[in-house]
Amino acid sequence: MTGLIPASALSVLITWRQEEIGGTLLLICAIAHSTFEYFASGHNQGLAMLISGGPFLLVGILFLASWWRTTNTVEQT
Repeated sequence: MTGLIPASALSVLITWRQEEIGGTLLLICAIAHSTFEYFASGHNQGLAMLISGGPFLLVGILFLASWWRTTNTVEQT
């Protein structure tokens, strides 16, 4: 967990400049957080996975959707 927190923060910082790369890194961090919580939590594993990885998953998906929308809008015009 000590390595996941700085990696997530770094991913967010990268995302501000390059949405595609940062969004992908955020999805990877979300999967890593959720996997760690699956094995670390005893009870309510689903809730622990949702709380730890869910926000990063949502933010990563939104940044990738924003990147996809801007690249497709530019290509169509």
